[in-house]
Amino acid sequence: MTQNTSKHLRKLTRRQTLEKNLTTGAITNLSSYTPTPNEHKLLTKGLSYIPTYNTDTSTYKTYTKEHINKLHIDYHFRNKPPYKPSLYHTKSDWTPPTPNNEQITNYTHELHKLNMVHTRPNNSRNKPDTTQDTDNDESLAIKSLTQNKNITIKRADKGGSIVIMDTHKYIDQANKHLSQTNIYKTQDKDHTKEVMDKVTSQILQFKHTSHITHQQAKYIEPKQPPRTPLFYFLPKIHKKGNPERPIISGCDSPTDKISKFLTTILNPIAQAQPSYITGTKHFLQTLNSHKTIPNNAYLVTADVTSLYTNIPHEEGISTVMEALNTHRELLPPNTPNNRIIKQFLNLILKHNYFDFMDKHYLQIQGTAMGTKMAPPYANIFMAKIEQQITKNHTEHIDIWKRFIDDIFFIWTGSFTQLTEFMHMANTIHPTIKFTFEYSKNRIHFLDTTIYINKQRQLHTTLYRKPTDKNLILHYTSHHPYHLKRNIAYTQALRYKRIISNNHQLRTELKTLTSILLTRGYPPRMIKQQISKATRIPRTELLRNRTKTHHPTLRILKTPYNTNNPTHHHKIYKLWHNTITEPTLKNLWPHSPKNICIPDKKLMDLLVHTKQHKPQTQHGDTL
Repeated sequence: MTQNTSKHLRKLTRRQTLEKNLTTGAITNLSSYTPTPNEHKLLTKGLSYIPTYNTDTSTYKTYTKEHINKLHIDYHFRNKPPYKPSLYHTKSDWTPPTPNNEQITNYTHELHKLNMVHTRPNNSRNKPDTTQDTDNDESLAIKSLTQNKNITIKRADKGGSIVIMDTHKYIDQANKHLSQTNIYKTQDKDHTKEVMDKVTSQILQFKHTSHITHQQAKYIEPKQPPRTPLFYFLPKIHKKGNPERPIISGCDSPTDKISKFLTTILNPIAQAQPSYITGTKHFLQTLNSHKTIPNNAYLVTADVTSLYTNIPHEEGISTVMEALNTHRELLPPNTPNNRIIKQFLNLILKHNYFDFMDKHYLQIQGTAMGTKMAPPYANIFMAKIEQQITKNHTEHIDIWKRFIDDIFFIWTGSFTQLTEFMHMANTIHPTIKFTFEYSKNRIHFLDTTIYINKQRQLHTTLYRKPTDKNLILHYTSHHPYHLKRNIAYTQALRYKRIISNNHQLRTELKTLTSILLTRGYPPRMIKQQISKATRIPRTELLRNRTKTHHPTLRILKTPYNTNNPTHHHKIYKLWHNTITEPTLKNLWPHSPKNICIPDKKLMDLLVHTKQHKPQTQHGDTL
């Protein structure tokens, strides 16, 4: 056997092993049901996979009408100063008059015709292995999975794996969680309408007394009719016993818009806390400013146990009120006074009613994951807790950074002092408890591994959680080609941003190549995009970029269709051939940006918030 043949076989074996791991790891089957080969093949493509594309002409008409309406608004107000939408802007249903302009009329007419065309053959770059047979197999697999009421499909809490559970076991586990009387209280009826009436009354009262503006009142006005929040959970497959991550879906609930309103107020305060980080990039920027680490230093991480549900209502609200007084200068214009904000917090936290399996509940402690204002609210509360923890130990803490409930710090004191500190941290508050990990060499935080080299310098490399299944979007998904190309590129950028050692970077990029190959990506595309990403200096990737804003740039949404892959080029050509008047060119210096709207993903088709009942042996639901 030649050396080249041996090397090729080793590469092939590594790729086959990775492919097997990806295929088996994509599905965590906790049920008694065994998926058919077609169902298994479909599920291994991941919940972001789109099996079909949209050919509904009514969708094209809706998006085209929305685009034309915005152009008409621009033209109608062309001689007035540019409109700057406020922080509390609500979408208007006003229809402007049709412009008396031949070029706009021609563009509108031709665009409607263009958006109805579906004649172009399928683009092989987007769906290289699609045939009518495989599409039919996928349709049958989706149908059988959606009709099987004895299984419940959820995404895993971390890592992207698809979890299949027996429906009756899922319901039993949810009911067991909801039986915690210190957190939840059963209700004899649905209180959605009562909460709706209370919220509406409060908004009207605050508007009439000028405590909130007319625009703010309209912004937080609940949707009619309101939706009752629903409970579901994500299984934590990375922990023993697969415990649940409870989530309450509060979209369009009576307090949903108030929660969104408070998020805009609380976010600046949360972001002003010294420990606050936005994510991995922000964290890496912090580490980059530290040159050498003392010999006796420990790398430490801490995780808050069930943070959201363990914040007492009164204490949480009181902490926010203190922060509002301290950071008043950071608040948006026309922010209501503290009394109004306190009223809104009480409405959200103390009226958190929800349903599960047609039973009614109230969460009486903490806030729910799924509430829009929960992250900044929890961030502000934790900022106060960590100040109490660290105030007498600042001489031993070099860095202290936190991402909501995950904390990283460097301890420069002795090991005995560290153990005393960890014990003290768990006695500072009756409900907020921490789990700690520490090391003198390396530790994991977010998606990075932080380690100290021989020169006592901090370095980072990529950390893959045990639950991470590397389920990058499958190449055969009906997504636009440029999106798939950008996935390879942005993943390579992420690797280069995180990995500070060039040798490790080369090794990890080989692994990334193998992952992309097993997800169906063409070798040439992978090579081009990784090469493009690696040419950018790491210092550039860690630098903050200022976003460019084009106030006159118009968006044209169209459903993505593989039968018409050059659609955006046709729109671009139509615009430049039709809109030629200097006044129109000044009004719209840029052609409309075409954004493709994909069809439903497997997530939308197979995973549902409202829980169904299992079937009996005869097919009826229990």
